[in-house]
Amino acid sequence: MFGRVALAVVITAVIAWQLEFYKWEDISAAITRNLNNVIGHSEEPGQQEGSKEEAKAPLPPQVEQPQRLLTKEELAQYNGKEGSKGLYLALFGQVFDVGKGARHYGPGGGYEFFAGCDATRAFVTGEFNDEGLVDDVEGLSPQQMIEVETWVNFYKKEYVPVGKLIGRHYDASGAPTDAFKRAELVLEEGRKEKEKEAEFNRKYPPCNSSWTQKDGTKIWCSDKSGGIVRKWAGVPRRYFTPGSSNWRCVCVQERDLDNPHMRLFNGCGPKDASCYMDRK
Repeated sequence: MFGRVALAVVITAVIAWQLEFYKWEDISAAITRNLNNVIGHSEEPGQQEGSKEEAKAPLPPQVEQPQRLLTKEELAQYNGKEGSKGLYLALFGQVFDVGKGARHYGPGGGYEFFAGCDATRAFVTGEFNDEGLVDDVEGLSPQQMIEVETWVNFYKKEYVPVGKLIGRHYDASGAPTDAFKRAELVLEEGRKEKEKEAEFNRKYPPCNSSWTQKDGTKIWCSDKSGGIVRKWAGVPRRYFTPGSSNWRCVCVQERDLDNPHMRLFNGCGPKDASCYMDRK
């Protein structure tokens, strides 16, 4: 019995090594560990049972599959078409196996143009043509780079990360390139702006609004308006961005009503929590 189990362990390990799933050092360690586990089930004469503490010792961590480094030519072989090796896409230099989403990314799918390449720019510009389906993110705004980051996090959650794409964002050793570092600076600026916006919304949550042809636009505040849960409701006001004629509808506490950037809506009373805009 032991001989058959040991042989199976070795054969499986060698196949994994030949397919380049793991480094040989990891394979060797795994063989030793698994054979020791098998031997441990058979007590030899004179062998003493381990202590309870040893029995409760945590299992060693599993060997993680190393991240692959693919060239653009190699990635192109994973476009999901007949004869391809699989279905991958890359985003901001990170490669994901999207095989389980073949109806979206495979031939005939609504997003098949993302398969087998890195088309990061199109994810935020919506330009699904030769000019837009590229990995170049130079010139994207901080807000657009936040969108890129949101997409990357989505794919990390929903699909299997495969590795990195050698080229614009990672070099042949998998290290970030200068282009990646420049993009990260823009992304960091976007993160700061996002946090600043979140802080503003916590102080001045967006109003709720609805529109009907009969009554026009209704605005109101509640303790959940704008998706910001809080212990107060507030009253609706126009908030004018400093130095701009642009405004947004926000909910304001009484203590902040004297803010010079706030304006009362036409058709709304000073203390109305709900009213119709511009109604005479």
